[in-house]
Amino acid sequence: NAFRTSMEVAVAIWSQQPGSAKADYQTTVYFVFVAIGADGKKSKKPLPQLLPQTEGEFDEMVLSKERRTMRFAKKDLVQQLIHDERKGSIANASGEGEIEAPPSWLSDVRDFRSSECHVEITELVLPSHANHHGNTFGGQIMSWMAKAATLSAMDYAADVSRAFGKRLYVSPLGLDSVTFMGPSRTGDRITIHATVNRVFVASMEIGVRVEANSVGGERRHINTGYFTVVLLGDEEHPRAVPLAPVLPDSAQATERYECALGRRRFRLRKRELVARTSTKKISWAWDASVAAEICLANCASLLKLAHATSLEWKEIPHPGGGIEDGFGYYMNEGQSGLPVTAIKAVYLVRAAPADVFNVVMDLEQRRKWDAVMQRGEVRVPLPEHGSDILWALYRTPTRDGGSVERDFSLLRSHREDEGRF
Repeated sequence: NAFRTSMEVAVAIWSQQPGSAKADYQTTVYFVFVAIGADGKKSKKPLPQLLPQTEGEFDEMVLSKERRTMRFAKKDLVQQLIHDERKGSIANASGEGEIEAPPSWLSDVRDFRSSECHVEITELVLPSHANHHGNTFGGQIMSWMAKAATLSAMDYAADVSRAFGKRLYVSPLGLDSVTFMGPSRTGDRITIHATVNRVFVASMEIGVRVEANSVGGERRHINTGYFTVVLLGDEEHPRAVPLAPVLPDSAQATERYECALGRRRFRLRKRELVARTSTKKISWAWDASVAAEICLANCASLLKLAHATSLEWKEIPHPGGGIEDGFGYYMNEGQSGLPVTAIKAVYLVRAAPADVFNVVMDLEQRRKWDAVMQRGEVRVPLPEHGSDILWALYRTPTRDGGSVERDFSLLRSHREDEGRF
């Protein structure tokens, strides 16, 4: 999607073994680019608008706006999580759930201070590191960042390896929030600082700061990123080993130490949302701290379901009972991978999309076409997320020909964008 002065570019990564016809999906990465003017500053001239040509492209544009909202809100959400921890409302400060007692060998690891894990490396931007405009490749900067993060972790790993009795290897686990704040050019000196911000039960966060300067020029902050790494043993011990804490020894280190937990909490809650889409659990407790992520997942699931071609819908008889004629009803039983039965109502409406949208959003009108909902009320409006939490009473059929009433709390997400709903 293209916004006013920035754009989001999605890159899907697949892997394929030589001689194999099967390609395995690995991940999707979203890059955000901003328009830069001839003076090197952010351009105020709007980018050309992108027009979706297919339903799939329209869906991606809708979701890109949701991700943009999440990016803007992330800093405030992390700060709120830090605030909650300081008040003691977050249990288990390690952030990794209940764990077993630490192994006895871990007590042999000496106390580490954050300054002992600080690494500084310097690189020179050569022509091979830059594009034809002379700007350093972002991938090259990230490669140097990963190098510095690994060296910082290795300083800590040396003592843990001695106590463990075998050599441990640094393995990257994740990369969070790489932010490019400014460019660097051919001939610049790049200085990368890496420090262990915080050690959790079996992983650590390493903060990386990148600075650039020309010969005789002042250093400027151009990049920040956070790496999560683990220490792995040999083939006999391939799992991540427990870690001893690294203690902050300055005011800045203490701030990084606290922020690391906030970022980890945010990552874990996002990961939990993703995991729930592939498990048999179909409901969970509402969490206001990740409301944007939950609403995004709701929209993504709805769009995926609406345009899925693999689902088979079986037509069922008209329910009657006051439901207007002309509706077609279809059912899907558990084919989505969840233990639920989905019912779809279809009706051809000759009216403006805005009018249809208003009717669908009206819970009183819904009783005229929804065969199972008996009552519904908006209990928690969420206008900032284009959603609301409903209380709904449903009457569902049973196998013996009867029916049973159940009430639910439902998250309803809705979007209106340039005449599309």
